[in-house]
Amino acid sequence: YEKCYSGKDPDLCWNEERKRDEMTDARAWYLIARTQEGTPVAFSHFRYDMDYDDEVVYCYEIQVEKAYRRKGLGRFMVKTLELLMLKANMLKLMATIFKNDAPEAKFFKD
Repeated sequence: YEKCYSGKDPDLCWNEERKRDEMTDARAWYLIARTQEGTPVAFSHFRYDMDYDDEVVYCYEIQVEKAYRRKGLGRFMVKTLELLMLKANMLKLMATIFKNDAPEAKFFKD
């Protein structure tokens, strides 16, 4: 989440309690990537949701441990979310990207 400052939309500001509620909500699903030893190295939090009249897979976040970045793991996770979307006969995979987060915007555009 964006750091809060005067005039910022409060819904975009970090709120630990709200984030905990979001991540433990019954509608939350998780895709977790692990090493061969079972150590988690990446995850995606997503939900099957509605965007107006369209059923969608909404990706709330993807996080990859620093040592595993830029190796294709994040891209693989997005492709897996796309497959889950298709398997569920849905039309869209969605995520919210902040305009000023250039690396994140590039990741999802490429």
